[in-house]
Formats: sequence, C-alpha cells, structure tokens
Amino acid sequence: MSTKSLGAEIFFYRKQLGWSQKELAAGICTQSAISRIESGEVYPSIDVLYYISLKLNVPLNHFLKVTFDEYSHYIHETVNYIETLNRKKRYEEVLQVTKKELKQKVHVKNRWYSLFLKWNFYMSSFYMKKINHKECISYLKSLCLNNDAASKRDLQEFRIKNVIANLYAEKGEYEESYKLYRELITNLDKVELTSDYDKNILLIKILYNYAKTLYTDNHSIDAIKSIDRGIHLSIKYENVSFLGQLYYQKGLCLESIEADYQSISNFYINAFHTFKLLNRNDYIEIIIEKKHNYIKSVLSY
Repeated sequence: MSTKSLGAEIFFYRKQLGWSQKELAAGICTQSAISRIESGEVYPSIDVLYYISLKLNVPLNHFLKVTFDEYSHYIHETVNYIETLNRKKRYEEVLQVTKKELKQKVHVKNRWYSLFLKWNFYMSSFYMKKINHKECISYLKSLCLNNDAASKRDLQEFRIKNVIANLYAEKGEYEESYKLYRELITNLDKVELTSDYDKNILLIKILYNYAKTLYTDNHSIDAIKSIDRGIHLSIKYENVSFLGQLYYQKGLCLESIEADYQSISNFYINAFHTFKLLNRNDYIEIIIEKKHNYIKSVLSY
C-alpha cells in the first residue's frame, strides 16, 4: 500500500481545480485530515476516499489502483538498477534490460515506467552507436509529445528535455541547448508538487549542466551565476549530489577569467573535500591530476 502515492494524487487533482485543503475537506472531513492524507501520513477510510473521489470527479478505482499497484515494488527496483548501470556507464547492459522490459506487459500498465524505459533505451542505443545524435534527439522529443499530466507532475518530461539539452550541448549546438535549459529552469518554478524537494534537486542538475555548457562556450561570467544558484540550492536542501561538480566548475570559470589564486584554490579544495566525502574516486583522480597545484595544501602525501 502506497499512502505517499495516493496523497500525491489527491494533492495534484485538488490543485488542478484550484481548491484549498479546506475547500476539499468541506462536507467530508477536517482540513487537517486532508493535510495528513496528502502528506502520506494516513490512509483515509474507504467512505472518505469515495467522497473525495466524487468531489474531485476522479474515479474511485483510480485512487485504489494508485494505492495498491501490484507492480510498484518491481518497477522501483528495476528503475534503481537501470540508474545504477547508467552511473557506472554500463550502457550495453542498460540497452539489454530496457529492451527486455519493453516486451513485458508491466510497462503498458504504467505510463511513467514506459517513458522511463523508452528514454533509457534510446540513450543506451545512442551510447552503443546503434542510433546517431540526430535520431536520438528525435526519439526523445517524441516522448515529450502529448504527455499526460501525471508524467509532467512526476518531472519525467523535464528530465527527458534536460537530456536533450545535454545532447545539443555535446554537439556544440549551443543556442538550441541554451533555449531548452532556460525553458526548463523557468517552467520548473510553475510545477505543483506535494514537496518542492525533488523539483529543486532536478533544478540543481539542470543549473550545473547549463553552467558547463556556458563555460564550454566561453561565457564564464554567466556560468558562475548559474553555479552560484546551484550551490545555494544544494546547501539549502542539504543535497550534495552535484555540489562537488559545482565547486569544481566554478574553479574552472574563475581560472578562465583570471581570478586570484586563492579564490580559485578555495573552490577546488571544496570540490576535493566533497568528492572525498562521497567516495567519488573518479573525480578525486581528475582533480589531483589536473589541479594539483591548487589543492596541494590539503593532500596528505
């Protein structure tokens, strides 16, 4: 049973109607009860859920399906496995797993999962040189057409468009990538979620990718603005997923505009400590090899 998923659904449909929790609760239960249901703290009795479904004009069966999805655990485990393979750049395995999963009935029953599989199938096909850059972008764009509200709410479309922007950047098609990054940054602020946490973590990732592209295209001053916002959000939401990369990228930008040695060194040292904290040996090796002169004061050998 997923009370979190049910709460997110009720929140979404309430927001679609522009109602407050108090307005939804009227004649059914208390405002505080709706608040606890939406946050996933409690599961409503069947009669309360029935009246909520009537008021929101959403079939009761939809809410029951969300709550008791028999495939939810399987999907969660498979998604985690694919994301782990991606982090390790084992794209041939990603291709085989997604190809197999797309033949199963489970993906047809869950649109979010279907989009996730197709997105990763196209990307792994690209990395394995089964399709070219242009074909990959075309396929990914097709996944963003006529998307239902649920996929937008779960940020799936935003994640796919971020990948498209990255592909444009990799090929030096900077104006196309800038246009998409800016659109994503602007539109993320308009998304209604039960929690802003996931939205802002995705925003940090997009800000980092945008900054990398600006730096590569010799726009270091603009890149620094994007980096600073990413660092601010990382600290605010206590998430270090991209903090090391942001520190490192700011060091690169400061070098390119010939800032003072100490300022540059401070950001490379911050990056080094963050990578050490996260056991990111790949990044540690890079920073020691390429920026040894800036971090020598903290090296233990």
